Amino acid sequence: MDGAANLGNLDDVASGDLPPGETLSLVRDLLREDAPRYGRKVYRSLLEVAWHLVGDRASGHEASLWLDMFGRTAGMLRECGLSSLSCQVSALADMVERSLRFAELHPLEEVMARRHVPIVLKALALHGKPMDRAALSRATGLSEMSQSRMLAILEGHGLIRRSRRGPESQISLTAAGTGAADGFSQIVAGIS
Repeated sequence: MDGAANLGNLDDVASGDLPPGETLSLVRDLLREDAPRYGRKVYRSLLEVAWHLVGDRASGHEASLWLDMFGRTAGMLRECGLSSLSCQVSALADMVERSLRFAELHPLEEVMARRHVPIVLKALALHGKPMDRAALSRATGLSEMSQSRMLAILEGHGLIRRSRRGPESQISLTAAGTGAADGFSQIVAGIS
């Protein structure tokens, strides 16, 4: 096998066009040929796969196959003496697994049906720019503890983003959060 000729296949992996089984065969071939040369490139492709899986909230059999593939790749990298890359691939697998578990524990449909979700999303949408926690608490009337749990769940589903500006974190809507807030507004307008 010519590893250089198969580098294009890593692009297919990164774009999600190669299934887990074929990816594992490709990775095995590349690492057997020249692990130091191809190890980092394999990792970069798997990083993209991980982001796709997390972003798409993938679950089910295919997600399990990808997790298995990550674990096997980490083992191959370790056997090839690339323990640092092995640890990085293991960390990707852990991130994907935690994201999948989060989605199972907090299905988006259930989150959106919670009483305070529309209040938080609409407050952020009406404000039109990032808010600190105190301002959001004043706008929603939520206690600090309730707000903290709610924000963690909304962030986990990609509806809000928290960023640091000075000592305070700023909370803003993502595009998905803006869409959800607009959806709640349309439902309310339809009822009135």
